[in-house]
Amino acid sequence: MRVSAGLILVACVVAATLAEASTYDDFVAFKKQHDKLYASAEAEAKAFKNYQANLERIVELNRANPGTTFGITRFADMSQSEFGHKILMAPRAPVVHEAARYAPKLDVQDIPESFDWRQQLGGGAVRPVEDQGDLGTCWAFSTKENVEGQQFLKHNISITLSAEQLVECDYNDCSGFGGWPYLSYQYIMKNYGLISDDQLPYCSGLAYGKPGFCWPCLASPWNFTMCGDESDYNNSCDTTRHSCGLVTPQNVKATVIDWFAVENNATQIQAQLMTTGPLSVLLNAGELSLYHSGIYSPMICNPANLDHAVLLVGWGVSGSKPYWIIKNSWGPTWGLDGYFWIGRGTNKCGIESTVTSSIVS
Repeated sequence: MRVSAGLILVACVVAATLAEASTYDDFVAFKKQHDKLYASAEAEAKAFKNYQANLERIVELNRANPGTTFGITRFADMSQSEFGHKILMAPRAPVVHEAARYAPKLDVQDIPESFDWRQQLGGGAVRPVEDQGDLGTCWAFSTKENVEGQQFLKHNISITLSAEQLVECDYNDCSGFGGWPYLSYQYIMKNYGLISDDQLPYCSGLAYGKPGFCWPCLASPWNFTMCGDESDYNNSCDTTRHSCGLVTPQNVKATVIDWFAVENNATQIQAQLMTTGPLSVLLNAGELSLYHSGIYSPMICNPANLDHAVLLVGWGVSGSKPYWIIKNSWGPTWGLDGYFWIGRGTNKCGIESTVTSSIVS
């Protein structure tokens, strides 16, 4: 029986239509699961197009990265460039500090095969995973989570500190548009300390129109050299917010007196982590948006393009592959309950090049 070319063409069109309809049904479920709202039909159409492209990208990522599983996450409606612009910081090279800023070398003779601060001292040095939302405020979470760990280990006080304070008040770090945790330590040292999240809850990264959303004005004085001209943002911001006035000696819950860096050496980082507590680290997170599980170890990942700040809480080995345990700030439903693993000992994606910690009083 001969089948005409026309019938074959019709069959292909029908199959493609059914496949797209199935994909759109999945997209509708994705929107509901992640509480997605779009400003217009055009914006939703663009998001659906990104979703389709990311389905193909997931297949490619899983093929190219054995040992890592990629899949649909809340970022699946973003293109790579949109994810980088909204969620990550502007890429920057690692900072080399003066020699006196680095911690003295520690004894590395008794390093265990695995270690996790979530399993030490009742887990009080690591607070629950939070969500930075759709703003590149990762640096604020990495900073304050490090201080939270130091506060617990020194004073046995387990408290969620305010990331919003850093976003709105720390002009050294561009008020959420990208920065270094070590500069945030310096802000905290000069401005009494950190207040709690209860006193100033996080709201800057929440979606427009959702409960709790805020649009604060940029901290003054604005660092134009580091951050560029954000006059459009300031022209649209909420001038009625005066959150930084809450930061008083009477209100602060943690104070920082100094900070230190750790050299780019995996065994020294392990020793400092086990001795000091969770550490602030940065990495190139360009391929991390669709991560689900396994050891994140992309073939191409420039260690000099650091664009995401996170918290190092431990390490382990899977099979024969060593990894770091990293706490992220993309919510508890992303990755491994809000965490991810990344290859250890090779400075994968720059993870071992910018390691710091605060010292609390």
